[in-house]
Amino acid sequence: VPGTQMALPGFTWPYAYLDALATVIWEKGVDVEIVLSNPHSIPGGLSSTEANYGNGWNCVDVASEIIKRIQKLFPNAGDQELRRTVEENLRVCFLRSPHGRHYSDGSTLGLHSKHFIVDD
Repeated sequence: VPGTQMALPGFTWPYAYLDALATVIWEKGVDVEIVLSNPHSIPGGLSSTEANYGNGWNCVDVASEIIKRIQKLFPNAGDQELRRTVEENLRVCFLRSPHGRHYSDGSTLGLHSKHFIVDD
């Protein structure tokens, strides 16, 4: 379907991580801040199959997956309480520098590291 985002072959959402984030957001009100690579960030002239840090997902996609996990794990979560909790405790953004989202050669900023910092 044109315009539809699809995961790269072999990639799926990391549900164990999403479930852990959903649980601490919902049960403990923990602040979760996620910084994503810009979509389709490919370093050093490599191909998209060699290194694609952004994987094509945007901030709304990532936040939506976490919200869906909260709904699955806590089916009695009311809509208003869910909205309030997510607005207060979940922040997702793209990596930026003072010069924007691109390097001087026009390629997009990417973040290769895979780590989480969660303030409980």
